[in-house]
Amino acid sequence: MRGVKRELLGFHATPDRVVRALAGRLVRAWESGKGDKSKLVQIADLFAGDGRLGREVSRRLRDRGWRVSVTFVEVDPGRFRGVAAQGGERWIVADALKWKSSSLFDLVVANPPYLRLTVKRARRLGISWLDALAAGRNLYGLGALRCFELCRHGGVVGAVGPFGWTRGHDSQVFRRRLSGLASQLSVTGYSNRSLFAGVHQDIGLAVGTRGFVEGGGTIRVNILSGPNSNVVPISAGGKSGGFTVRCGSVVWNRFRGELGVAGKGMLPLVFGGNIRPDGRVRFAEIRYVGRQYVRQSALREGEVLRGPCLLIRRVMRGRPGAWHVDCGILGAGRAVAAENHVILVTSAAALSVRQWNEIAASLKDRIERCFRTSGQPTLSTRGIAALAALVRNPAWKRPTRRAA
Repeated sequence: MRGVKRELLGFHATPDRVVRALAGRLVRAWESGKGDKSKLVQIADLFAGDGRLGREVSRRLRDRGWRVSVTFVEVDPGRFRGVAAQGGERWIVADALKWKSSSLFDLVVANPPYLRLTVKRARRLGISWLDALAAGRNLYGLGALRCFELCRHGGVVGAVGPFGWTRGHDSQVFRRRLSGLASQLSVTGYSNRSLFAGVHQDIGLAVGTRGFVEGGGTIRVNILSGPNSNVVPISAGGKSGGFTVRCGSVVWNRFRGELGVAGKGMLPLVFGGNIRPDGRVRFAEIRYVGRQYVRQSALREGEVLRGPCLLIRRVMRGRPGAWHVDCGILGAGRAVAAENHVILVTSAAALSVRQWNEIAASLKDRIERCFRTSGQPTLSTRGIAALAALVRNPAWKRPTRRAA
């Protein structure tokens, strides 16, 4: 990653309040069950920048009577060129993702870069696509895995970063990799998404113990000012329990020439904002004037939606720990098209509006409970499909096995 601006790779200086919060959690986790302070505690600060995280952890441990040594690993020498080394410190100019250490560490702390990886971007950074997939298609995942790889068994890892990976479908392999490296992992998410200057992103503090547990370690997510919730891995998709879950097909800015007002051959187009918090689907939205209808001849077969069915706004309202889902019922006999910020739940069997209302209430409750600790507001069709499988479809019967 040499020669590329840090900001373009998702590097951002850690705010002081986040430094203090992570250091406090890391030190408490380290001291839990450990009484012998004569041992030298070896600390690594990866993606160190100016070393503020490693120095805060070492200061707290020294104040509590521990002997410490700190190794700072930073790819950009300009970041710590003006930082005077203190006793027990070692500064190494290297890419932490590729750096090979001759020994493991008791404590590893980091604020890894956060950057979404595409095939092209991974190739440019010298990262294999298989490694990118295993890290949730993000530099943060690679950095977090590297932290655990450099931590000795029984040691503690602390990292600043997003916590959307605890729910995201693309992060399933990453979660499995982490559960194989950590015996337990606690993720505390901030409800404030603007902690870093100039960045609007979910931010959390992950603290975990390096170790192996049969069946994989546990991951717990907690939102500051919100209730605790265990992570529920989401992997299902498509048809579940007799329901079909998919996104609307119309990307409005690609259909500009086909959008307009009500008229012959025009169908109402449901945008996410048409689905109101009170459960109504309202087409008289000023923001969609001039593009609330789409020419039916521009739609492909299967893109016309007929009620009754369930419409879910893909972007939740609120903040981490207090997300709210808007969903509404498309009335019987109505024909519409849907924009890609709307999730559609349909059933091959004929259901009444009353039955759809019951399904909507049950599914809304499950979504809000399951995604309460999500770091970002966007819902996925796979996630909704997994939850829809748990909702009773009045017209669907599970296939029975025939007697041999």
